[in-house]
Amino acid sequence: MCLEYQKYEKERDDSYMFIFEGWRLSESDIKNIKLQESEIKSFKFLELKDIKNKVLPKMFKRIEKSLEALRNNSTTYYETIYKS
Repeated sequence: MCLEYQKYEKERDDSYMFIFEGWRLSESDIKNIKLQESEIKSFKFLELKDIKNKVLPKMFKRIEKSLEALRNNSTTYYETIYKS
């Protein structure tokens, strides 16, 4: 699991951002995924290197830290302070 505390110095509330470990999907699980088309048009699984250009830098950092925690069988916590 990854927990990021986001602190904003001006005009915004602080927030906590979480990523939780799920479970590995079997081929059968993947075949049985049903999308609610009014909300999600498609899905795909990506390698970390392929995610970087598809998400905001702050989300990519959170994903990286989550995968590191998963590899280490741990939980990670970090803080980000936005000065804007």
